[in-house]
Amino acid sequence: MKRFITGIILLLGSAVNAQCKICYSLEEAKKAPKLVVELHLTNSPMVLIDTSFNQFTSLRVLNLSYNPIMEVTTNTSIPSLKELNLSHASYNPWKIGAIGAAFPNLEQLDLSGNQLSFIWSGLQSLHRLIRLDVSDNHLIDIPVEMMYLSNLKELKLSKNEIKLQANELGALWSLEKLDISENSGLSTNNLILSFAESKQLKDLSLDGDELTPRSIQMLSQMNLERLELTDVNKPSQIDFTRFQNIKTVALTRSPNWLSPQNSKQFNTISKLELTNAGVPAGLDKLKSLSVLVVSTMNQWQITELYPLKKLSVLDISNSNFKEDQIARLRLELPNTQIITGTDDVSENMISNKVEPIIEIPAKQFVVPSDAATSITEKNVTLAIPENAFLDSTGTIYKGKVTISLTVYDDPIQTALAGIPMTFVQNSRQEIFASNGMLRFEAKGENNELLKPDPANLIQASIGNLQPQNPGGLYAFDPQTAQWKTISDTVNTTNANASLQDAIDSINRLDLKHLIPRTFNDRIFAIYPKFSRFDRTQLSLYSEFVPAQPTSIVVTHSRKNALGKLMTKQTWVIDTLVSKEMKQQLKVMKKETKGWYAKRSKKKGGSMKFIPRLMNQLSIEPDPARDNYRLHFMYRDSVVSLPVALAGTTNKKIQRNTQKFQSAVKQASASDKKDEQNYLKALDEQLKLAEETIRQRLIAAEIARINQLRFGINQGPAPNQLNFGLSIFGLINCDFFQRQRPDFSVTASSKLKDQDGKLHKVPESVISIDPKMNFYMETQASSKIRCFKSTILVFDFGSKKIGVSKPQKRDGTVSEIILIDITDKTPAEISQTILSI
Repeated sequence: MKRFITGIILLLGSAVNAQCKICYSLEEAKKAPKLVVELHLTNSPMVLIDTSFNQFTSLRVLNLSYNPIMEVTTNTSIPSLKELNLSHASYNPWKIGAIGAAFPNLEQLDLSGNQLSFIWSGLQSLHRLIRLDVSDNHLIDIPVEMMYLSNLKELKLSKNEIKLQANELGALWSLEKLDISENSGLSTNNLILSFAESKQLKDLSLDGDELTPRSIQMLSQMNLERLELTDVNKPSQIDFTRFQNIKTVALTRSPNWLSPQNSKQFNTISKLELTNAGVPAGLDKLKSLSVLVVSTMNQWQITELYPLKKLSVLDISNSNFKEDQIARLRLELPNTQIITGTDDVSENMISNKVEPIIEIPAKQFVVPSDAATSITEKNVTLAIPENAFLDSTGTIYKGKVTISLTVYDDPIQTALAGIPMTFVQNSRQEIFASNGMLRFEAKGENNELLKPDPANLIQASIGNLQPQNPGGLYAFDPQTAQWKTISDTVNTTNANASLQDAIDSINRLDLKHLIPRTFNDRIFAIYPKFSRFDRTQLSLYSEFVPAQPTSIVVTHSRKNALGKLMTKQTWVIDTLVSKEMKQQLKVMKKETKGWYAKRSKKKGGSMKFIPRLMNQLSIEPDPARDNYRLHFMYRDSVVSLPVALAGTTNKKIQRNTQKFQSAVKQASASDKKDEQNYLKALDEQLKLAEETIRQRLIAAEIARINQLRFGINQGPAPNQLNFGLSIFGLINCDFFQRQRPDFSVTASSKLKDQDGKLHKVPESVISIDPKMNFYMETQASSKIRCFKSTILVFDFGSKKIGVSKPQKRDGTVSEIILIDITDKTPAEISQTILSI
């Protein structure tokens, strides 16, 4: 009885208070803000993240990509937020610290495509970050503050203009995945040297055409498991048989990477991922190759796969092959599992005949045919010129026109309505993901169907639901149940006129106090030496690399003469060393010694490179102990050691101390003079940097305005799709969904609802991904491909559906929430599903 009552409460709660937990509309989210867990507001006219977001106290994911977001305002606070997407926005680089203040527990941040030339200090406030994406910007160096992101596991720096040294990467000792490809001006040797001692780095992507023997040797001694190389235009010189852990190699835009002379170097590689890299001759000679993934491969290249008889798995899901070509490929490779991406799709899905579960009503408009007008529904605006309609004879229609307009902007409603989403051409099958879709029909006063006038088209403007994925324009033919291509591209514009105000305000900004300032100090390493008499010696090593001058960053290069002086002395720890301290020093010894012996020792004994393991070194007299106190940061630990100068006799120790004290005065004077010179040049540097940043900001805004006025393809991706209605009916702005799923699940033969009642699993299941705006109907007996945001819907008939939100750990779906959709509107059904 108790379970029955609980089930009734659950059902009533879903029916009456169906508020979204995963929301795609700010209006819907505001109905129950404390319940919202994910908020996706892509492509909206927002310019600020302000205190109005504070009401979402349970929010974990906030997606504001393709918005002109300028900054996070003071007093904004969402401690629950874990993931923030500001890609292709207009975020101010000097306001990074505001993100950390507003979202103190943030773990994922996407700032890609923001045209950032620099990042103002503030990264250190994001100390909980696990993933950071700053790709596709104009960064010329890596911010020094990045070294304080000690929890960072994934970093994307690709498609920038980084030319300066990347020493900061050496401090990211938790980093597991790094993509720094497509930075052509970056020295490969210096780059790899900066993170060669990283113990956790497993996945690395970098430009591969200029790797030197020294770079390759350093890579071979790392713990990498996957290496991606871009733009390899000659046979690779890397001998992977010398790599202990790498089993996966990816090559992108690399047509000539394999030759008969270097094929044996790949004999230990079990998985290859080739993107725009072709399938070179001799691939079948690689002894250990068992898995091959080929992306964007041309149809004429399929015969190059025939010799690969030993493959266990061949993934061609991201390539365009005809059905008869795939059938031939299966005959050629009978023992290979071939992944095409459509094996598990139902016949109804392929033939565009998915049975609808709901019907989405059309909005009716009555307009005159002889006067220009416009109509708006949801995110669609139609500009209708006068005399835009033709009757069945091709004559301009005169009279009132009844327009039926349906806008498909809700992925759940689109899926449950069974809207056709499969594109078939020349036996090639693709699943559409929608950027925006509408159905337009027009009838005259006598209920006759009207047609468009090709010389006077209705102009449609529709909000782009997936601006990061450009697509084409398609029309559905109900007679053949197939989509026809109208255009491979869709005209786009950016409608965020509010950015114009930002241009006018740039010259009023006082930027001088907001200029990024970096502190380039001497880097130190420590080498402890233990003895059986509990007398621990310490040797210090250092390196100073002057920072390259830039026009937008003020850098204080501190030579630290006092620190250099300390490296010329031998020190001893002036106390008994505890077990804990000894263990810590052993770790330091192991890491410092390994770096010194293998890579950095020259004939003169100096170190060429020191990783940023040791920071903030200082020494001060300790009168109470008649010695010194050595302070420094080692990784995340504060270390303070009582030390004294070494010597074989007391007399020699006293003499060494006197000499050191005398040299300290000279070194301190040198450091003071260095500081004075910096302060003298500071004002001029600030003026130069301020003017450079101001001009860059103005240029960026001018580019954006030109895009608005003249359609020049500059600036961030557009947010409106514009086209003429040359055909009436179902019109779709789509792209092909080729992204690999995150995981797969299977459906149990019996599904248990919230009341414990068992239901026989239907023949098919609808998998919906609201983020990418696509769906598939899959055979329930097959593996069901899922993404992190996938929703599974089972149709039991009689207006009852079962809903499940699978997780990667599940493996098998056996439990559902049963929903009675009788008398519910499509919007209510969608909200009920999202509220689960």
